[in-house]
Amino acid sequence: MIDNRPAELSRRAFVLSAAVLVAGGCMRAEPRGSVRLAAGQRGGLYLAFAELLAERIRARYSDVGVEVVSTEGSVDNLALLRAGDVDMGLTLADVAEQDRAADAADTAPQAVARVYENYLQVVVRDSAAVHNSQTCRGGGSPSAPPGPALR
Repeated sequence: MIDNRPAELSRRAFVLSAAVLVAGGCMRAEPRGSVRLAAGQRGGLYLAFAELLAERIRARYSDVGVEVVSTEGSVDNLALLRAGDVDMGLTLADVAEQDRAADAADTAPQAVARVYENYLQVVVRDSAAVHNSQTCRGGGSPSAPPGPALR
């Protein structure tokens, strides 16, 4: 005999279906894939930093491969990023700003984060007329500490 009533879902089937849906939505999916990171020159700080960063990513996300790409530095890193040859790149802030202002917006980096503070270091010979930041042409930097920082 054919029944024309709509099919009824038992309470047990409903609870089981709801539990499966909730559990499936709560399960955390680990990221997978690979990342290419443009870094810097062999023996340089940026490459060393990128290798440490890659180690930490691999330790945290075992299904993510990280390839650190040795480059000539910030300008190369941004060019590789814009070309789509790498997924991330390390760069000096002023180089990133110049790149953003000079090149097309549609290929510009999508995010910029400061990793650490950069400092400018000036080294001169003992025989030079300049002995501290105040004797530089123009009077030096207003943020530079008085006197030499290192003797």
